Amino acid sequence: MYRPIYTFQEVIQINDHDWEKAHFMIQFFQEKGLLRKEIRGPEDIIYHSSPKLHDYDLIYDRRFKVPDLEAEPMRVKRNRI
Repeated sequence: MYRPIYTFQEVIQINDHDWEKAHFMIQFFQEKGLLRKEIRGPEDIIYHSSPKLHDYDLIYDRRFKVPDLEAEPMRVKRNRI
C-alpha cells in the first residue's frame, strides 16, 4: 500500500516495534532519495515518500535477509567399508 506520508511510529509498527530497524530503514531510503524528512515542530516529524515506496519496502527483514546462525552445518557423509 502506498502512503504519501509516514510518521516514525508507523515505520516502527511496520518493523514489529523494533526501533533500530525502523531507524535504519528511514536512513537507508533517505539516502536513496525516496523519503524526505519534514520537521514541523519539536515532536512533529513526518516523512514524505515517493510513489515508488510501499509499506512492504520499509520492512527490514524483507529487504535485508538475516542469516540463520542457529542452523548447524551438515556433517560430511562418510562411506563405510
